[in-house]
Amino acid sequence: MQRAPQPAGGKPPRHTVFVVQPFEMRRRGRSTGLAPTVPLAARDEAHARLLLERAPHRTGIVGAVAFSRSGDPESGDYDEPVILGKIGDVPDELI
Repeated sequence: MQRAPQPAGGKPPRHTVFVVQPFEMRRRGRSTGLAPTVPLAARDEAHARLLLERAPHRTGIVGAVAFSRSGDPESGDYDEPVILGKIGDVPDELI
């Protein structure tokens, strides 16, 4: 398998992914807490913000967070996520 040529400067190409992570309330034993559901992939930042606005209208969803991550998909080396927005209830450690 051939590797794609690196751009000038020797740095690998960077790729940015945009994700919306919805949350629902889920019962665990005697307690209830926030739990992630299936993440939603977005095309770009504007699409992520649109999915974020629509997330609470899905059945059972109580909140969501939209974020982006940039990095090198070949090596799996990604920067820390950048929070684009949140709506409703999300875990405190995400914000």
